[in-house]
Amino acid sequence: MEKVIIIGSGLSGLSCSYYLNNKDIKTKVFEKKSYLGGRANSEFDNHNIYDIGFQVLLDNYNEVRKILNYDCLNLNYFNSGASILHQNSIINIYNPLAHPLLAFKSNFNKIFTFSDYYQLLFSLFLNNNNQNIYTKTYLKDTFSTKSIDLFFKPFFSGVFLDDLLENDLKYFIKLLRKFAFGRAAIPKKGMAELPKSIFKKCNKTKLHLNSELYKINDNQAYFTNGHIEKFDKIILALPLNIINKIIDLNINISYNSNTTCYFSTKKIINSKNILLVADQSYQINSLQYLSNISKSYSKLPGTYFSISCNKANVAIENIIMECKKILNIKNDLILHKTYNIKNALHREKRQVENKGNVYFCGDWSEEPSIDGAIKSGRLIAKNILN
Repeated sequence: MEKVIIIGSGLSGLSCSYYLNNKDIKTKVFEKKSYLGGRANSEFDNHNIYDIGFQVLLDNYNEVRKILNYDCLNLNYFNSGASILHQNSIINIYNPLAHPLLAFKSNFNKIFTFSDYYQLLFSLFLNNNNQNIYTKTYLKDTFSTKSIDLFFKPFFSGVFLDDLLENDLKYFIKLLRKFAFGRAAIPKKGMAELPKSIFKKCNKTKLHLNSELYKINDNQAYFTNGHIEKFDKIILALPLNIINKIIDLNINISYNSNTTCYFSTKKIINSKNILLVADQSYQINSLQYLSNISKSYSKLPGTYFSISCNKANVAIENIIMECKKILNIKNDLILHKTYNIKNALHREKRQVENKGNVYFCGDWSEEPSIDGAIKSGRLIAKNILN
């Protein structure tokens, strides 16, 4: 039997291992960190859960469903819709498909015109053949300026981590439909439950942590801890910028950045909506009241929440000031943890040819999402099996 090893225990690597295991192919997965999961992960302390990288999970991802029953994740849901901060006031909207009664409390007319409603229905239910343009161009040509500034831009710039929305229109339409017909959630005990649940189904996989690959030569993988592993096939389930350090693919790739901060306040904020910040004067893109979604996220009194910015290395002092202003609090704010992620999501899709018995996978080959990462692993497993 061929010896197959996988470098990287993120969602793409675990997905690849799962599909190979299903065909009775044993795998070894090597991970440089002390835990599996890649960007779908969580850290813990005595009080709080801190999600790293991907911070919400849609409950209608097709690739996730092919591997897992969502019930095993104990999902806790945000409201489908949003609260929008504009000119120091809050506009609440609720998705009528998910919350038909709450939808009557929505201020849709403060955001959307009659033409916007028509175009939105068209985008949701009919195919759009003009796929070779940026999302920002499509929005500008299709929707009102008010709806773009108050909803589409703050909502989807937070999803894509791109204030300019210079991303593929096809991906935008897909996510628009996913959010309309599904709901955003977090596992009860953090995003780390997703890779853990997939790994539990990899029954022919041996995991090696604290094992960083630095060289491949003559069907042998060399690790910084001194270990050398022979292989017949090797899959590099890694970000492209990391792969380039191991094998020079001569590919340049650009990334969108992110800063996520976790705060607590004794103030009680009764909302399950994601708060979008539409005012351009703020660096904060959104606030998520995590303790309102899952009580497991914090043992502290009051409200535990995260904020997201579409850039790395922001001035934390400014973020704290913005939080106090948005929440109308003075000194009752505690910063617990900050993640500055320079290479958070890739900006463009890349296709990389396999090099003999060396294979490559990652969400960069599909789309920058949980579903994209899992799909890439499935397709490489299919390639190997064929």
